[in-house]
Amino acid sequence: ILSVAVDQAYFDSLAKIRALRLVWASVSRAFGAEVPAIIEARSSRRMLSARDPWPNMLRLTAAGFAGAVGGADAVVLDGFTRAAGLP
Repeated sequence: ILSVAVDQAYFDSLAKIRALRLVWASVSRAFGAEVPAIIEARSSRRMLSARDPWPNMLRLTAAGFAGAVGGADAVVLDGFTRAAGLP
């Protein structure tokens, strides 16, 4: 399982996931093992604001969108209040 961080810059995150899949295919082919990549997209903790958690919902929505459209096999998003230390 390859884990990659996604954030609110969804075009960059989307491209990162697709590039990771291509790089993994190239590396596995070079070693003679055609192993498909299992990619897990996780929301980046650095994008979350502790002072104002409500815009975090929009940031997490954009990150989730990038993970889904980018072709990640699993998308894991933190809670929007995680940066403030709340559940």
